Amino acid sequence: MPAVNGVPCNNFSHLSGAQGPITLKPAGGLLHTLTVNTPVAGTVTLLDGAATIAVVTVPAALNPFELTYDVQFFTNLQVTITGAQDITVSWQ
Repeated sequence: MPAVNGVPCNNFSHLSGAQGPITLKPAGGLLHTLTVNTPVAGTVTLLDGAATIAVVTVPAALNPFELTYDVQFFTNLQVTITGAQDITVSWQ
């Protein structure tokens, strides 16, 4: 199980297809990773309320990949997906 500063990140959300915005956690916390399991052309946007944490532009010809953020969010954690992405977001 991944850990950040010794605290386990045992919460995750698996999403597929164009969606959003979807609230993954309705309060503050820590964003650990974004895993793009099946990359297709599109974007994944991670938000803290109305503030953008990251926008990941995914090309169609990429292998699966994982991005580690380990950043705190204060309002809530939301994700918006364009394209038919298959992703997993790990958070606490």
